[in-house]
Amino acid sequence: MLKLHDAASSLQETVKSLTQRVVQDKKKEEEKTCPHRIKQTKNRKTIIINCRECEAGSSLNDPHCRKNIFGILQKEIHADCLVLSRLYERDYEGESLSLLYALAGFKGTIAAYRSIETVPEPCTRQEKRKCELERKEIIDFL
Repeated sequence: MLKLHDAASSLQETVKSLTQRVVQDKKKEEEKTCPHRIKQTKNRKTIIINCRECEAGSSLNDPHCRKNIFGILQKEIHADCLVLSRLYERDYEGESLSLLYALAGFKGTIAAYRSIETVPEPCTRQEKRKCELERKEIIDFL
């Protein structure tokens, strides 16, 4: 009976430790995203990303910035304007912002396919070609 109690206690400690790590990891991930705010007026929503304290390029050409911008756009839907605010402000609106939203949506969609296994090269089964074609069609559709 004592061993069962010790095992249960040990299991509880392990679960508690893992839970704390998950919470800490989530907080770290949130800290990695760019600080931003929403400016809402009567008929206009603007996302303003504060790039002043960031060492990254404050540009869509920078992979770190692009990842964070797409993440923000996936969370903050239907904005009329996106502003990257540093020394100078870069505004994206209209067709440019629509394209950024489309790219952010594509990033979210394609991420779901990240774990799909490709057909291994040494595969000699007759179905290999069919699998390759199906995968190509899915990727082309995306």
